[in-house]
Amino acid sequence: MNLIKNKKTECIVLLIYLVGLIVISAFHESWFDEAQAWEIARCASLKEIFTVVPHYEGHPPLWHLILVPFAKTGMPFTISVHAINILFCTSAMGILIFKSPFPKPVRLLLPFTYFFFYQYGVLARPYSVMMFAMMLSAVTYTSRNEKPFRYILALCLLCLTSAYGIMIAGGLCIVWTIEILTEMKKNKTLKTFWKDARFYSLCLILLLAVWLFFTILPADNCWYRGRDGDTGLLDNFLNWKRWALWIIFPFDTWFGEYVSYAEWNSLQFNLIIELFGGVLLWVLFIPILLKNHKFWTFFISYTFFSMFMIFHYCSAHHVGIFIMFHVFTFWIMCSQPEGMQIPEYFENILKKIKSPLIKKFSAVLITAICLIPVVDAIVASGRDITHMFAPTYFAEFIKKNHLEDTKIMLSWEIKGDEFKTEEEILYPTHYMPSPHPEILKNYTYIMGHGSTLSVYFDRNIFMNFNVDCPEDLYVHYQYLEDIDAVFASWREKGLPDFVLEYVPIDEVYGDMLDGVEYVCIEEFKTIVSFKKDYKEGIHRIFIRKDLLDDYPQFHQIYP
Repeated sequence: MNLIKNKKTECIVLLIYLVGLIVISAFHESWFDEAQAWEIARCASLKEIFTVVPHYEGHPPLWHLILVPFAKTGMPFTISVHAINILFCTSAMGILIFKSPFPKPVRLLLPFTYFFFYQYGVLARPYSVMMFAMMLSAVTYTSRNEKPFRYILALCLLCLTSAYGIMIAGGLCIVWTIEILTEMKKNKTLKTFWKDARFYSLCLILLLAVWLFFTILPADNCWYRGRDGDTGLLDNFLNWKRWALWIIFPFDTWFGEYVSYAEWNSLQFNLIIELFGGVLLWVLFIPILLKNHKFWTFFISYTFFSMFMIFHYCSAHHVGIFIMFHVFTFWIMCSQPEGMQIPEYFENILKKIKSPLIKKFSAVLITAICLIPVVDAIVASGRDITHMFAPTYFAEFIKKNHLEDTKIMLSWEIKGDEFKTEEEILYPTHYMPSPHPEILKNYTYIMGHGSTLSVYFDRNIFMNFNVDCPEDLYVHYQYLEDIDAVFASWREKGLPDFVLEYVPIDEVYGDMLDGVEYVCIEEFKTIVSFKKDYKEGIHRIFIRKDLLDDYPQFHQIYP
């Protein structure tokens, strides 16, 4: 009761955060990552979750294991995943609000920024656990030398959440090890290192990290975005835009949208603006790190996971990890006995500003800039309420028209010549088969709608999803499959009755399509939101034309 009385404002803010997550999550329609993790927890065995799945998913099995008791016992998907996610997020923000050393306005504002609220709070993924682990790591950092196992256990949890967590924890442990050795060398106690509890705590996380490394090491036949890219590692290494990302990441994660779901946005103007902002941020940040003796603590971990993002794999939602690490870094600087130290020449510059008008303008400008991530969260949450996501529409369409026992074909990922994107190859036509550019590769194992839609049904209702193992309702990311054999297994099932999205159906059925046509009976638009930015999509449902008379509720919308 004393806590509530003394921290009344903090309790109210945490309650607002919790209620906000519950409300927006109630409107949120599941994305692929959320459904994929649930289907793995529901369909894969524990042995597969530990020994097989991580080699294809690219992250440790912790999130899947957390979901297992709920998924395997038939608990409702939406309620379960969001309840778990909200629990971790609220716990993380509770630590931030009540335990962080930041000024009160900062503590009360941070939970409502884009990544802490929407991207990691509303979207149910392992990043909620990662937030919780980062906050625990920050809380235990100051006493790491007196109570090393508390700090290490927090870092172990961080490792278990993501490959990025392993990199961050690894960088922090390297710096800490150097600090310990330097201290012992100074005190001439190096020979007693093995008696130090810190030594055993570091051995513990090292063993965990090694095990996790071999657990998530990609299998030889694992597919991931970029594996079949047209540019190699050397080309990427020589691409100045890739190196520019290293500079703009800290700025972009808070205020920018250069890295978005538009996949490495190519707008030169955006890049130039963010480069300017990124350089300015580094100019301000590096002196503060040096003054507080935390440069290497930040720099090594930052370099590890930023280089991995730049040259190996990165999606827009990953850039929020920088925010977690920024908060951690400022937290440990502010937690020093003397508080966070500001470079003297910063103070001298501020003292030279005498004009009240300039001071007021600067305060308003800084406040407006700080509110940008909050505005991003509000805009994204609003779009989640007002716009429908494609899989939800498809699922409702199937259920409303009782199509569960019909032959439904899903779209799959393709690759054309180097000048054609998938959207250009399958340019919106309203009938199939129809002319299209040459398709070089069919990735029939990349069928995002498969797992995303399966959470709405109790079985696999799609004729071409995981035909070799239809009981598995998640994408396997199997690389270098026998396309001809896969297409042959589809043909054995006959022609589909319905097709979700336009597909190069002639690639599969060839002469079997003589005289057969598929026509569009439903078309709708959706958006995928990222901060204030969004990406529109047009989606279509097709029916075999000779079946139209059997479904009087359907009509060809483009005669």
